[in-house]
Amino acid sequence: MMKKAVLLLLICVSSGWLFANHWTPNESEYEDNMTLTGVIQINGVEQQSTTLEVGVFCGEECRGTGLASYFFPTQRYVVQLLIFGETGDQLTFKLYDHALGHELNLTPPDAVTFNANGYGSLGSPYVLNFTGGQSETTQTIGLSQGWNWISTYIDMENNDGLSQLTDCLGTNGLQIITTGGSLIYRGGSWIGSITSLSNTKAYKIKTNAPVTVTITGSQAADPANCEITIMNGWNWIAYPLSESKTVAEALAGFEPSNGDNIKTQGGSAVYRNGNWLPNTFTFEPGKGYTYKSMATQPKTLIFQTGSKKQVD
Repeated sequence: MMKKAVLLLLICVSSGWLFANHWTPNESEYEDNMTLTGVIQINGVEQQSTTLEVGVFCGEECRGTGLASYFFPTQRYVVQLLIFGETGDQLTFKLYDHALGHELNLTPPDAVTFNANGYGSLGSPYVLNFTGGQSETTQTIGLSQGWNWISTYIDMENNDGLSQLTDCLGTNGLQIITTGGSLIYRGGSWIGSITSLSNTKAYKIKTNAPVTVTITGSQAADPANCEITIMNGWNWIAYPLSESKTVAEALAGFEPSNGDNIKTQGGSAVYRNGNWLPNTFTFEPGKGYTYKSMATQPKTLIFQTGSKKQVD
């Protein structure tokens, strides 16, 4: 059967950018394929987002994947999946959110059986309804004796992350400092001006022994909501993503000034003549960073949630 790749060329309008797919289908071993054109629901609510990606699996093998796009004629967000396999294969679904940078822990729609006719159309899309609530998300950060620079990607809204942090530190914690505040452990309690953890700030923590910190929340933070104001001079900044990214990937939407500098414990990068040097400098979950801005005016930094490519 000729592959139906032409069917994937939708007359869709997106934001002008597409995320690189999180999954890669195994297509080389299969001559047959089918298409599934659908809409994504979560607990019965149709999603209006281009950051959601559906993966199609037979067992643990990826057979197809696709991102939602806005289809102007019907004003709906549709996903078109080119799925590889053989007649009778049982296909299951997974959902990845590029805005959060992780797979959503939801109950998938019912499995479908591979057949040449496929499922759904642009006018009558197949409904992929994912159900259930997100399970707790946990981040573990290992601290060495002495000073440690940290940040968290666990959503701090309605979440007392500071108490979780200090509980993990116990009597091994000595001091916590951040922009505009500090805490010191004295007489069996923490004393100072820090009242909560933020998804936009870095923290420097001093311990008297190695400690493992575990922070738990209902979900990971949405980096789009973690706007960081970069002022002239040094800024302590968080890295609110759950996956590592090179400096160019993470700051793809930010316009640095010549001479800007980023530091973390054990590494740094400088912006010279349109490039970050070294280009191998990588942002890592759990680590804290400082950013020196050469600009005289404030800038807003929002970390990018995926490698993007321009749509022609």
